[in-house]
Amino acid sequence: MTENTSLNLHSEDFWVKAETQDPPQEAPLDESDEDKVLFEGDTGELPEIVRNVLVHLLRGPYFERSSSRRLWHALVTNEAVIRSRLSELYLDLFLDEEAGIAFCRRPNLGELDVPTLLPRVRLRFLDSTLIVELRERLMRAQETGERVHVTRQDLREILRLYDAAALSNEALLERHLSGIVDRLVKRRILLTLKSGDDAFEISPVLPLLFTTSDIAALRAGYADKAARDADRLGGRGEAQSGEGEE
Repeated sequence: MTENTSLNLHSEDFWVKAETQDPPQEAPLDESDEDKVLFEGDTGELPEIVRNVLVHLLRGPYFERSSSRRLWHALVTNEAVIRSRLSELYLDLFLDEEAGIAFCRRPNLGELDVPTLLPRVRLRFLDSTLIVELRERLMRAQETGERVHVTRQDLREILRLYDAAALSNEALLERHLSGIVDRLVKRRILLTLKSGDDAFEISPVLPLLFTTSDIAALRAGYADKAARDADRLGGRGEAQSGEGEE
């Protein structure tokens, strides 16, 4: 049975944006529409472009400057009002101008019991092991500013270290690998390259989406799982030993 590792991450809805799509042609920035009614019954106060920024942020875990410099400019120049509107929804804005990345995240709500727009993403165990390994490769390469590419074979060899169920079953290993790759591409942790389906770039955003504390939580989960697996194996061994003594 596949185990899940639960982390307080971001909504999956925004992780599906296609990496290979060319950015749309953008109209010149026009912030003169502050008093425009955009649709029948519109009682909003924000300009259209600021509303669009909010929608992009609420759709998923991250918005990239490279996807729309026009919207990025609107985000930076209207940061205060965007933060205020997100706060009304119990959300915080993470904004890294140097990296050109922004996303919504849950603030520390303490004991406050409120609904949330960002559902808890449950990671399968094998997915999380690959994420940890990919993040470590990316962190090592970022010291030199290099982009990091991996092949399907690289991913297969990493998975082989952790997929105990497929140790002697290559067909099962391949099925597991295909499912994991599909999910990581959908979530934009792996970015497909034009060279083909067997090569990927590790998203430079990965360390922002999975912080050091997130990785520590994953490693703690691995240790707990290993201990439970050892207990189960030990229990089976004792049971077999007891049967042999009868």
